[in-house]
Amino acid sequence: MVRWGDQADTKPLTVEGGELTPATVGNYLAKYVTKSVTASGALDSRIRNADDLHTRRLFLPAHQAAIVTTAWRLAVWPVFHELGMHRWAHQFGFNGHWITKSRTYSTTFAACRERRRTWAKTHTRTGEERTPLDAWGRPEDDEEVITLAAWRYHSSGYTKAGDRELAAMAADQARSRRENARTD
Repeated sequence: MVRWGDQADTKPLTVEGGELTPATVGNYLAKYVTKSVTASGALDSRIRNADDLHTRRLFLPAHQAAIVTTAWRLAVWPVFHELGMHRWAHQFGFNGHWITKSRTYSTTFAACRERRRTWAKTHTRTGEERTPLDAWGRPEDDEEVITLAAWRYHSSGYTKAGDRELAAMAADQARSRRENARTD
């Protein structure tokens, strides 16, 4: 468990008599993005339409549902539409990463990913060390393994008409499936 104390930074957001700017809304939403989003999984992916929004709201506490709905609805205002808050409603309208990243203070995500890859190659699921293997199950440091990495361009396209037609049909089917997935 991690605790930082009883600090609270609450600022009312008002439209009447006050100025509602993108920065004000962004700061308010970012405060909630840094908190635990939801254990229900209701906000694990983008909200696609109003029906999707309505369904997901059923699984959220009232305050979180209000923030998600507000982020979704703000897109009709020209000043907020360009911010794309409707695309990020599942993240309370905040399209950035919720943790601060500083190369001088911390580490980069690329460095973390590289460490995870190295660990996965050199350890079993139970944490025991193991020798990394190549694609054929041989130790990577095996001196009998010869790696040839000389490639050169040969050609592009299909030499036979039948192969061209099959490729065109496969591409057409892939396009149709993508279009159908968007409309479903």
